[in-house]
Amino acid sequence: MKRFSSLQITLLLCLLANLGLLFLVIALTARLRRSGQELARLRAHLESQLLLTRNLRADLDAAEARAVLKNLVIQGLREGIAQSGDSVDLQPVEPGGAPPDAPDVDDPSPTRDAFLRALAYHPAVRDVPILSEEEYEALRNRRRRIPRDISDAPLLQGDIESLLSDPEWNPSGRSLTTDERLELSVRAKEYLFYSRLSPSERLVDEILPLVSQMRERGQYIEFPLGEAPPTIDGVRISHAELSEDGKVQRLFVFRREDHPEMYHAQAVEMQRSLEAFVRAYEIINGSGE
Repeated sequence: MKRFSSLQITLLLCLLANLGLLFLVIALTARLRRSGQELARLRAHLESQLLLTRNLRADLDAAEARAVLKNLVIQGLREGIAQSGDSVDLQPVEPGGAPPDAPDVDDPSPTRDAFLRALAYHPAVRDVPILSEEEYEALRNRRRRIPRDISDAPLLQGDIESLLSDPEWNPSGRSLTTDERLELSVRAKEYLFYSRLSPSERLVDEILPLVSQMRERGQYIEFPLGEAPPTIDGVRISHAELSEDGKVQRLFVFRREDHPEMYHAQAVEMQRSLEAFVRAYEIINGSGE
């Protein structure tokens, strides 16, 4: 019987070890490939669920904003009527309509009736004018006098007492007059409407129905998963979603020349929400415009 030298035995063992490592690497590679495919499918599924969640969130934001708005209106009306010695004529108005003979809420000397009427309705965004460049720059200058990192969460809650007790919004603990509280209720309502309710309703009522039509016509731009949507000059309104197979993303573009009413609404929402935010802070802290 032939005997193997120690060197041959060593080489044989090394060969067997290398073969074992090779099979292990092949098995791991196959497993990693399967894991990568599963991960890609999972990622596509998660992104699809994220898109669905985002759309559902828009519905929830709109519903939540409506609920807070309603509570804020009721709270302001009760407080104003209870603390006013005069009767207040609050005639029913259609959504988006102006109350009959309503005084201008932005008047330098607004009456209590004006604030109470302003609480009872909200305007149609399409009918609200865009601020001029001079007016908008003056508004931005007023915003710069307010602490930069102040949170809008207390204002969005619509609870005037909580807002007044918040040290960021009312650092001096200042008490407000009845008329100031009423105007603050108006501004809180305006901020909620322009910053949350109006954009959410526009997404649900205008953008998503158009996306459905554009999807059927193939009017979208595809881009790879995991990448940011492409930037298009002049386009500030768009909507992204996953393709049906989850392999690519789609970008639906709404250009200003095709949808001027959307861009008008977006500008109004941005400007008027900022105006309400600034004015609310000024009311609480006793500073004028």
